[in-house]
Amino acid sequence: MSTAQATPSTPVEPPPTRTPPLSRAASDAIELATLQGRLFLADGRACMASVRTGVALGAVGLALLVAAAPLALVALAMWLQGMYELSPEAAYAIVAASAAVIGACFGYAAIRSSRDGFALLSRSCADLEENLKALTHPDDTATTPSR
Repeated sequence: MSTAQATPSTPVEPPPTRTPPLSRAASDAIELATLQGRLFLADGRACMASVRTGVALGAVGLALLVAAAPLALVALAMWLQGMYELSPEAAYAIVAASAAVIGACFGYAAIRSSRDGFALLSRSCADLEENLKALTHPDDTATTPSR
């Protein structure tokens, strides 16, 4: 029998060991949680960027309707009244309807932009459900990753 001795220049590698299934499942779960956390952060950033755009559009629309609009609308109504010889009531009605249409356009843009941002976050939730399902049922090969 010959015995192999380790020299200082060549380290002895331990024999390969098999990872118990429970340990492998735990490490898979930890890796999945880490990756899912990164995915949520990335999608959360994209969602917030989109929501930020919606909030900014909504703030612009609100500022238009609440702060600057009364002065501009009165001036426009007075201009219509003088230019087209309209009655004050007709001029104010035209200006109010125009402001309502512009405000509705800004509101629609804000809602649509926010909805797109939240759709990104729901995609991450769907990916998490799919990953958890694949982790609990590793034999299912019918499920394919969405990304």
